[in-house]
Amino acid sequence: VRGRTATLQDVVAQIKGGELHLDGIVTDKQVQLNAAFPGLALTAYSPDLQGALSGRLAIDGPLAGFSAKTARAQGSVRFSKGLSLFQVPITAQIQWNGRQILVDRAAAPNFVARGTVGASLDGPAGPQLTTLNLNILANNYKLNRLSALGLPQNPLHGLADLNGTLGGTLAAPTLTSALKVRDLKVSDVAFESFLAGNLKFNMARGLQLNLGGDRDRINVALDAQQLPVALDIRRDQATIVGRRNGPNSFAAVFTDVPISALNGSLNLSQQIGAASGLASGSVNMDLKARDAVGAFAVAQPGLGRFLGDRLTGKVRYAKGVGTLSEALLVQAENKYQLDATLINGPDPKISGRLVIAQSQLETLIAFGQSFRLPIGQDVASVNSGRA
Repeated sequence: VRGRTATLQDVVAQIKGGELHLDGIVTDKQVQLNAAFPGLALTAYSPDLQGALSGRLAIDGPLAGFSAKTARAQGSVRFSKGLSLFQVPITAQIQWNGRQILVDRAAAPNFVARGTVGASLDGPAGPQLTTLNLNILANNYKLNRLSALGLPQNPLHGLADLNGTLGGTLAAPTLTSALKVRDLKVSDVAFESFLAGNLKFNMARGLQLNLGGDRDRINVALDAQQLPVALDIRRDQATIVGRRNGPNSFAAVFTDVPISALNGSLNLSQQIGAASGLASGSVNMDLKARDAVGAFAVAQPGLGRFLGDRLTGKVRYAKGVGTLSEALLVQAENKYQLDATLINGPDPKISGRLVIAQSQLETLIAFGQSFRLPIGQDVASVNSGRA
């Protein structure tokens, strides 16, 4: 201390989430500080944040009544795991005006944002980050990152460009954006190479997605539980149209839909091979019970190396178990009646009953081998015939 000036050097203060290192001077009128925080745990400020915050700030304010409300600050910070929907390291140049954080520029590879982040200083839990109001520009956003947010169930692949606003709160962010998507794939099904439209996402209300190209279109509305409200999807000749017809009831019809889209979510390729074919039919869903019933017909059904002409049947999904009933598989003059049960998961279990109505022997062997059934091991050398 010299006269009316106190010099601070190598001061370490314990604050929420970690340590604050301070240097600076304090006069009888003014406080001027340089603050560094090597890695504050962000969960201390919001349970919805992940990773650590590091950076340096220059802080000044009047000595009389010095507080977060009267102080002003500017500097740079780094969020080790990003913010909200953008879970990549983000570096930002910011200011503090006593009420909110002014984000002059926040950047990550292929991402730039500007705007404000609100703060609550007087709550019982101490300082908390609250509202978001950021203009964002993101290029080459990988759609498979959405799986980390629990959305969607089928694997998404492709790259998106977004130009919009990130709002809401850290606990319930909203995103309104113009959207351009390249090379979109849902599981193994590819859409047109370029689609454009808009996106509205609100964790409290759900998702609205509208995309279109020269041929394909995707119009999807989901509620806050990511359950369907309305669907209108066209991919080449394939269509899916569905709508809520009650608070917990959803009905859809589909035409020429590639069933290869299910390969990623059913996890059965390792056991019985990849599925193929074009499905048409209808399905009714009880959204509260998470049950579904439907009827279908598949043209050119395939499983592994087996390829048939037509498959018809009924399906039901209830309490995590899928059932296939009254199924008839036709391949040329060969006919098979099928019933099956599937318990899906990381290690899916499938069982069923096969009735051979009519089949040539060599076709039956190929059919059994495609389903990994113990058929044909002792009859591989038998001549052609009927079974």
